Amino acid sequence: HLAMPADAASVRFKDARLRSDEGDVAGEGTLGLGATRVVNARLHSGTLDMDAMLEAFGVKLALRAAPAGIAGPVVPDAPLPWALLRGPTLDITGSIGAMTFLNEAWPAVELALRVKGGRMQVGSVRLALPAGPVVMSMTADASANPVPVSLSVHAPGIPLALFARYAGLPGQVSGTARVEANLRGSGRTVRDLAASLDGPVLVAAVGGRISNAALIRLAS
Repeated sequence: HLAMPADAASVRFKDARLRSDEGDVAGEGTLGLGATRVVNARLHSGTLDMDAMLEAFGVKLALRAAPAGIAGPVVPDAPLPWALLRGPTLDITGSIGAMTFLNEAWPAVELALRVKGGRMQVGSVRLALPAGPVVMSMTADASANPVPVSLSVHAPGIPLALFARYAGLPGQVSGTARVEANLRGSGRTVRDLAASLDGPVLVAAVGGRISNAALIRLAS
């Protein structure tokens, strides 16, 4: 159902439902069409391929195996998608029954995003995992240069296999990792941001097993 006032400054949708190859989305919200573009939405999804959706917006986070021999900087100098924050004002909350992200399946996901004036005031994700809920929050100010960023992570247990796949580690990897972090940084690229990170980080393996070859690759 769509409702548009006489001044045509906004459109309100209710009981909306969209199905695509990337998943399904349903909910209600308001789209502001005036000089100040505004998107307010409360959405929910049964299944959603976040990797495919982000790639459609030019954000590619696909995992790639690390080369056998490291040559040059390990952290890429890829630009971060801060331009996306300089668009309309956003106030979006949502829930996803099953989400695919970084080629991994994540159940029971809750999202919240609030962006205004190029500033991500609220960016939070909550994942329900067997070891306990993973809670991540992030803020960023794309109106500044370089862009200041804060990141908080509380994760009682993330599969070590996900880290191993990202790093291209050889051999079998099992177990989980507890991660606690409260970081700050700034930068226009991944390398700039990584070089400026500051704050406490705790990573602890729980029931973890990795091969000697993987340990050697990590140390190198």
